Amino acid sequence: MPSFASLWLVPHLQQFTDQHPDIDIRIAAYDTLADFDRDDVDCAIRYGRGSWGNLHVEHIMDDEMFPVCAPHYLERHPSIITPEGLKHHTLLHDYAVLSEAETWEYWLKHAKIEGVDHTRGPKFSHTHMAMQACLSGEGIALGHSSMISSELQAGRLLRLFNISVPTGIQVCFVCPPESVERFKIRAFRDWLLSEIEEV
Repeated sequence: MPSFASLWLVPHLQQFTDQHPDIDIRIAAYDTLADFDRDDVDCAIRYGRGSWGNLHVEHIMDDEMFPVCAPHYLERHPSIITPEGLKHHTLLHDYAVLSEAETWEYWLKHAKIEGVDHTRGPKFSHTHMAMQACLSGEGIALGHSSMISSELQAGRLLRLFNISVPTGIQVCFVCPPESVERFKIRAFRDWLLSEIEEV
């Protein structure tokens, strides 16, 4: 997935290349699933709810969502102290969602917040576009816990409030069963799991 690749995987890749300088990584991020019989792919990271055929699958993490904004947005708008205050701010939308739990409408309903028009604000076709708009200070977005840990740790994004909504989506490592013990695939899988544990 392009958004996971750009928001989480790429910022962490240096750690893998430091540990395994003999393994060259090629990242191919698409909105469609890789076909291991047809495509030149060793392993994949899948984001969804399903089982993926006869592949070896390892659960990496569950996903949840919560409002985030850039520090300079909060400096310009210090009135965002309660979820009800969202009605005075621009909501950024990712409309390439896999479940209703990834929408402002669902988050507001789960948080029992009324009086906020969940339909207003710019809409983006990919999560990383909505996050870039958020980083630029254009408004408040729903951040995926599976994607924005680097931005939160670095202080480039701030989590607002303490209300998270599980999306029901999982991030999984997959590969053909016969490939799981190949050195480079095992090395990448082990690094990926250890990197997630440290987040």
